[in-house]
Amino acid sequence: MAIADAVTDDGSPAGSKLELLQEHVLDRFGVEPAILVSLFHPTDHQIQPEFAVALASAYNDWVFENWLERDDRLRSSITVAAQEPEAAAREIDRVGSDPRFVQVLLPAVAHHVFGRRFYWPIFEAAERNGLPVAFHQSGGTRTAVGLPPYYIEWHTAISQNWQSQLISLIAGGVFDRFEELKVTMVESSWTWVPHLMWRFDYNYRSLRREVPLDPDPPDIYREEASTCSE
Repeated sequence: MAIADAVTDDGSPAGSKLELLQEHVLDRFGVEPAILVSLFHPTDHQIQPEFAVALASAYNDWVFENWLERDDRLRSSITVAAQEPEAAAREIDRVGSDPRFVQVLLPAVAHHVFGRRFYWPIFEAAERNGLPVAFHQSGGTRTAVGLPPYYIEWHTAISQNWQSQLISLIAGGVFDRFEELKVTMVESSWTWVPHLMWRFDYNYRSLRREVPLDPDPPDIYREEASTCSE
């Protein structure tokens, strides 16, 4: 979805012109800094993982040259191919030292939930570089029952994916292993958190032998949420 005046005469996608972003957002509303969050996720690629890694690196270079270098008010997310965690970690280390890259971007849904140890090199690299990990939807994001016929259905229901990722990060011990890691759920809202944590706590009482955690899941969330708000 795009506002009408973001559509260009030459047919370029909305949000693809720096000049329009400057006019419509940065200059008009005095936004500074503005963090670029892309819908391009090489993690969505189901084949040719090496190509996905190359695309992520090339995209970060393109953003640097065509956006960050042209306006000091801009910051950017680091795009990675999460299906190759070691390569993703190297990419985070490659560009993460530049203060204009301010977070690592992951899709809200991927091949597996991100709490799996398979993905831990990404979180380790993010923590090492002092960068939060942000989850955002992509073209591959579905609801729990697939793609509905209307955008309003999709945009209302896709918070299911952020909920699944949050549960996975807690149950998988990510916050226990990476104590300095910060996580953000971009465009997911937050009003689902209380009932989700209630349900998580309710089930944890009888199933804690699967994933013994200290403290309990709701306390882990409260601790992380208060840290991120400081």
